[in-house]
Amino acid sequence: MRISNLQLTDIGGGTLADTTLLVNKSDADYPINRMFNSNLPAYGLYIRYVKEIELTNVGFRLLSPDERPAIVLDNVENVALNNMKAPSE
Repeated sequence: MRISNLQLTDIGGGTLADTTLLVNKSDADYPINRMFNSNLPAYGLYIRYVKEIELTNVGFRLLSPDERPAIVLDNVENVALNNMKAPSE
């Protein structure tokens, strides 16, 4: 999978407690963020069960502070991250 030239903006507000949330699986549903009924461990991309992914020229912006990381990889193999930009706070 390749994702390139993507800019994501999030409202922010996530907490450190959100980073420890277990994300339920739902094999029958199309994966959208609202299906989990809670925050995700990342404010930008939560990527799970991917065997190969390349992210190039991907940027993240927050409208308010967020304590979660921009990206969380869960059970992911062979990752390439190129030219990523995310807020430092």
